[in-house]
Amino acid sequence: RNQVTSEALEVCRDQGFTAYRGTPNHFLYTGKAEAKQTNLFLRGLRLIDTYLNLTGHHTHPLTYTKEHAANSQTLINVRGSWFLRPYSHSLRFLESLKIRRIKNAMTHAAKNGELYHLWWHPHNFGKNQDQNFKNLKSILDHFASLKKEYGMESMNMNEVSDHK
Repeated sequence: RNQVTSEALEVCRDQGFTAYRGTPNHFLYTGKAEAKQTNLFLRGLRLIDTYLNLTGHHTHPLTYTKEHAANSQTLINVRGSWFLRPYSHSLRFLESLKIRRIKNAMTHAAKNGELYHLWWHPHNFGKNQDQNFKNLKSILDHFASLKKEYGMESMNMNEVSDHK
């Protein structure tokens, strides 16, 4: 549930990790106690935010990693921009809004030279595979156009933490 503790980060650092995926910088997505994670009102707002931009693009300047890179003992918090929720048959009429929200944020990041960190769990693609991969292909095709037009790059976590 996106919970981060200093003890866990210390273990990661000791094991040679240079970065971790943190939560988006908005109160709806920050780590919370279990009671707040499961609060139906907050969960409802997060669900609506999947389809309609309630909380912003969640993009970040790449320079924020440079501040942390000066201290090699510090793990870089590469904030997650967006979780690609798996296709939901019951919410299929909203799928185009979800993909549009992601693409709009990616475009914002590309135009402004910012970081957009899309993530998902591969096991979430196990059900409704055709639709999930169709959505992913649409997003990757959009990335290809942003790369061509704005020079947007694809980087792994280590590359982000090493970015100069």
